[in-house]
Amino acid sequence: MGFDELEARDYKDLVFDLDHMYEPAVIPPIGGKKDYEKVRAYPPVWRAAKSYIDISTELIVIGSRISSHDSRLINAVNEGVEDGDKIRIVSGSGSEEIKSRLKDEINEGEIVTNNLKFGEYMRTLV
Repeated sequence: MGFDELEARDYKDLVFDLDHMYEPAVIPPIGGKKDYEKVRAYPPVWRAAKSYIDISTELIVIGSRISSHDSRLINAVNEGVEDGDKIRIVSGSGSEEIKSRLKDEINEGEIVTNNLKFGEYMRTLV
């Protein structure tokens, strides 16, 4: 799928499954631009992400370092996560550092980590 076709499609159409489940999606920088304000395909992605966070009770962050450059993600999590929700960090040995960084930014929810790498975490699900 080319950039123009991707930009023209509604994001929810890309991730909506016939069983009414939303599938995980990775949206890389489009057109070589990382400035989310300059690519019109990004605002619908962020709106969709925010709506998914709003209705979830557990958010699993896999492999992201969640740096200060991730302000959109931090804001979406901070606005969508409620008291009693879980934020699970799956990032191996960097998990505690990420948890510490998030604790300074997130007002609600319980941040959980067990320092597992992605493959190790996946094995706990079966």
